[in-house]
Amino acid sequence: MLEAALFTLILIINNGGGDGKTSWSEALSALARLAGLRTAVLDIDPGLRGYSRRNGDEAAERVDWNGEFENGRDLPGWLDEAMAQDIALVDTGANLLAADKEVSARLSEIALHVQELGGRLIIHAVTSPNKPGSDEIVKELHDKFAASMEFVVIKNRRDGSNLFGKEIDKLLVPKVEVPYIAPGLQAYRLLQRTPLEVLIENPKPGYKKASALLANHLREIARNEHVRSLIADRADAHLAELASTVDRFQRTSAMTLTAVSDESIAADEAWSDAYRAFRNCEPGDTETFLKAALRYHEQIKVPRAA
Repeated sequence: MLEAALFTLILIINNGGGDGKTSWSEALSALARLAGLRTAVLDIDPGLRGYSRRNGDEAAERVDWNGEFENGRDLPGWLDEAMAQDIALVDTGANLLAADKEVSARLSEIALHVQELGGRLIIHAVTSPNKPGSDEIVKELHDKFAASMEFVVIKNRRDGSNLFGKEIDKLLVPKVEVPYIAPGLQAYRLLQRTPLEVLIENPKPGYKKASALLANHLREIARNEHVRSLIADRADAHLAELASTVDRFQRTSAMTLTAVSDESIAADEAWSDAYRAFRNCEPGDTETFLKAALRYHEQIKVPRAA
């Protein structure tokens, strides 16, 4: 079994908004906790507080643009607590590089402290397709930081495409691909103000399959070599169990979901099964072909639940 390193601090950064920094922060923190790792999160996004809004106020410590902790605690106290964890994530907001010097000073102080104590310090630069300027920002971050700390590019396929800027492919650093999440599944997650791993382990009534699809999403991410260097294989068996009810669900169907109740997903599964049976029929076998066609036609007419 691959063993994860000791204390790790990850700075999740992109100066633009809407690239998926918070989505990546919560996916990685959920994976770490499902792997049994002690995990701390620092939310430095006073504008949106995306991580805290999704996961709850108790899920992260919060820092304002002036560099002060929202609850009045000091940085040394947070660092001592964070260093007692296995992993700490810093979810930064948009325009961080143009923010007050106090915020940058806080991040520099954190990074220096971790390096002095022999911890693992990593930048996760998040980028997304069809986002003008995103790859240039990642390239700038790489040129500024890659020589002094680990640098990883997080390719967030938020629109389902793979149309990342050419500059990204040229960077000789580890890359993690974050799979696309269907609109209905994303809505189900965003409407529940609770940590992602809690929602996966304790689904909303009637939405067990939706939580299983979220578990499968994390499982795909966990297979990445860089992610395995952070959490090892500790979450794999648990995620496989949580995702077992949707193992046979076709990727193409899962990507187009707009309604994700158990009833709706069951209908989509039945449609997918009927379509595959019809597609694989031999036209020469008239009886089987007609039965498959009728079954497929019936499934097309089934109304989708919300």
